[in-house]
Amino acid sequence: MRIRPLMALVLLVFAFVGVAVAGNAYVYESSIKLKDPFASSGDPGRAIYKTNVKFTSIDMFCLHVTFDASDPLDPGDSLSFTPASWDPNSGFLSGPGYFNPGSSPQYSRTICIVPYPGEAFIPAVLDRREIILLEAHQGSVLISQIDVEVFGSVG
Repeated sequence: MRIRPLMALVLLVFAFVGVAVAGNAYVYESSIKLKDPFASSGDPGRAIYKTNVKFTSIDMFCLHVTFDASDPLDPGDSLSFTPASWDPNSGFLSGPGYFNPGSSPQYSRTICIVPYPGEAFIPAVLDRREIILLEAHQGSVLISQIDVEVFGSVG
């Protein structure tokens, strides 16, 4: 099969555009600093998310949490992740989180946040640095480690 010059140019343009689009996608993985790893009702823990990667958009932000064996996410416990920069008058009382409805303690848990209309967590972490309040509305937890995965586009 003989490729004509015009067809070769079209193929080259598509190949270049495909590489350019794929080149903007980025996955960032890291542990975040635990400033205060203990969270109980009325006494939130704190973690600091900080990256040098400048995302233009975030498609998904995942928090992989490992709990200490001495105080895991027990049945009935809950934990939410609230950006400290949120205005208390914004209508958001707490960030996304989870609850253990089971009958056994959980020693690790993952939550992934995706953008949707009105969602405010992703815009808070888009500026590359955020203190995240670890709020245990029910029970208490001691966190050993938090790893993040951020899927998005870089500029």
